Amino acid sequence: MFGILKTISRQEWLFVIIISLAVLTLTILPTLTALTVAASNNLYYTSGSLASPVDRTVYLSQIEEARQGHIFIHNLFTSEPQIGYLSPLWAALGLFSKISGLSPLFVFHLARLLLGFFLLVIIYLFISRIFSDIRWRKICFLVVVLNSGLGAFLTIPWRQINIDNVFGYFGIESWYCEGNAFLSLYHSPLYTISQIGIFLFFYWLVTRMSAARFKETLVIGFLIVLLGILHPYDLVILGFVSFTWLLTRSIQFKCYLWRDYLKFIMLGGFMAIPLIYFAVIKELSPGFLGWYQQNIVLTPAPLYIMRVFGIMSLFFVFGFYPAWKSSDRLLKFMVIWAVISCFLLYAPLPFQRRLGNGLYLPVEIIGLYGINYYFNKLRQCQYFGLILKQKLVRAVAAIMAIIAISLTTLYFLKVETDNFLLKQHFFISREEKKAMDWLKNNTNFGDIIASTEKTGNVIPAVAGRYVYLGHGHQTNNRLTKVLETEEVFFKTNINDNYKKKWLVENRIDYVYYGYNEAVLGDFSPETKPYLNKVFQNHQVKIFQVVRGE
Repeated sequence: MFGILKTISRQEWLFVIIISLAVLTLTILPTLTALTVAASNNLYYTSGSLASPVDRTVYLSQIEEARQGHIFIHNLFTSEPQIGYLSPLWAALGLFSKISGLSPLFVFHLARLLLGFFLLVIIYLFISRIFSDIRWRKICFLVVVLNSGLGAFLTIPWRQINIDNVFGYFGIESWYCEGNAFLSLYHSPLYTISQIGIFLFFYWLVTRMSAARFKETLVIGFLIVLLGILHPYDLVILGFVSFTWLLTRSIQFKCYLWRDYLKFIMLGGFMAIPLIYFAVIKELSPGFLGWYQQNIVLTPAPLYIMRVFGIMSLFFVFGFYPAWKSSDRLLKFMVIWAVISCFLLYAPLPFQRRLGNGLYLPVEIIGLYGINYYFNKLRQCQYFGLILKQKLVRAVAAIMAIIAISLTTLYFLKVETDNFLLKQHFFISREEKKAMDWLKNNTNFGDIIASTEKTGNVIPAVAGRYVYLGHGHQTNNRLTKVLETEEVFFKTNINDNYKKKWLVENRIDYVYYGYNEAVLGDFSPETKPYLNKVFQNHQVKIFQVVRGE
């Protein structure tokens, strides 16, 4: 990769920096809008997004937990017993937040932007390795970072959007962040750092593995362990793509590449370490086990995946054969990477959709390679050659193409910003924020809070405390808990013996009673002898559960 650096001029780096900063600025604009709306309306922005309605509160809960001194992270969105697990990214950000005094939300976005810039530089290095023509490097870079699928062309503009229909409103283009460079940058630092790990490993695999010595391979192995702990799904991608690449090379050279296979076996041992670690955590920690069992993310039909890449899906088909027949080893590898990832998307695994992480890079580079290949063929034709020689024609075509592929991204950002301006989602009142701050400052880390699901999605991110009911994937037996909490406990003002027993049996220490809880029914917590009011402001009351007879 250092050899590629020598081929990139200062003007190119200036282009990369300008485009990267512009794209990253686009990713932060909706958040700045949300913070401005919150400040001017006495609200608190909880970090949510239409692309990620609840995931960011999970990340913030882990940063907050680490900020409070807990290096081993827990699933705060469920009440079952559990042991902590390693989560280096969020632990590091939490420690940085504690030392710097910066808020978890600020640290989250700072990490997202810094890692995002690094990811964009790596993407350009990959592109530069494939294309020697600077113009095609720049075009390809713009396509990769801006391509956003067909969502804007298939959306009904006058249809009202809300948090319940956002996925159906945009389609997969708005939430399949792993398959889209811009949404990966927008979503979280987790996706960016995991894709950095995948891209760098694959580059090493193709360009360095055969010549690498034992110590170098050992270092790569330790980095794989780190990536596996950060995002274990990526190990499946690394393993299958790497093995297929080695097998293909063996067939190509008609020999057994024993040294490479031995290195792969060695790296496979490192890949097994995080998998074994999480398997042990799953057995020892009921709170983690429920999260694993409910984390089902299946891949939609192939037609919907093609929508994510938009017109580049078609160009990928055209570019497949010339890329495979190319003498460029990295380009051949990208063909294998794309094909194997497409198969993995439909592997019989509950997390199959995660296995498309970073797939946009080989698909879109091969697609652009196909365009370049056939573009050069057309230039040899007399009629098309005369047209394509016109600089104005080429410039207009390039600009129109960039606008077309980025339209869904721009439309999504508009809808996201409009949603924040309406103040309908992802905000709580300052009174609610003060109540959650009280929980952080006046309760113990192991205490469990009962609330509605909507409130329970925010408490861990603000207070760093366990909730009985919260995030859909991470709350064990979610449907049962929704019924118990929202249809029984908060909805009625009867069955006090049952409710007291329910609180005690589920080890609930505090009951949070705000607007979301009050609107469910006529429950009157102040009249209950088993609840002792310990906090109150204009909108929220918090009660401590009185145990004993």
